[in-house]
Amino acid sequence: MNKKIIIDLNVSGRIPKPLSKRSIQKVIKHTAIFLKKQKVIIGLAFLSENKMTTINQKYHHSFGPTDVLSFTYLSNRSIIEGDILICPTYTKKLAKQNKSNYHQELQRLLIHGILHLAGYDHFTDKEEKKMFKIQEKLLQEV
Repeated sequence: MNKKIIIDLNVSGRIPKPLSKRSIQKVIKHTAIFLKKQKVIIGLAFLSENKMTTINQKYHHSFGPTDVLSFTYLSNRSIIEGDILICPTYTKKLAKQNKSNYHQELQRLLIHGILHLAGYDHFTDKEEKKMFKIQEKLLQEV
C-alpha cells in the first residue's frame, strides 16, 4: 500500500473508541487504492440516534435511525468526495443483536459509505451482491 493517495478527512463528533483517526485513514486509503482513486475528500460525522433519525427522515423519508448515510458531492473518475454519517450507538446495538464485532461493523460502515460515494449502490439484487462482495473483501483485507 505504498501508492500515493491524497486523503482530505474532516471528522466531526467523537470517534468511537475502537476506531482512531489513523485507523480510519487506513481504511480510506485501502479502499481508494482498490477503487483506483487518487484523491479522497470525506467529511465523516459520528452522530446520535436522534440526529441520524432526523437526517434519515429528511433525505430518505425513512423513519427511525440507521447505521450509515452517504452524500456524494462530486462525480469524477479519479476523486471520491462526499459526507459519510455513522451512528455509533445504533451500530453498537446492531452488532450486539447480530453477535458481530463492533469495531468490524464500524469499519464495514466506513467502507460501505466510501463505496456509495464512489458510485456503488444496492437498489437491485445484482448491485447489492456486487457491492457487498467488494465491501466484505475490503473489510477482510483491512
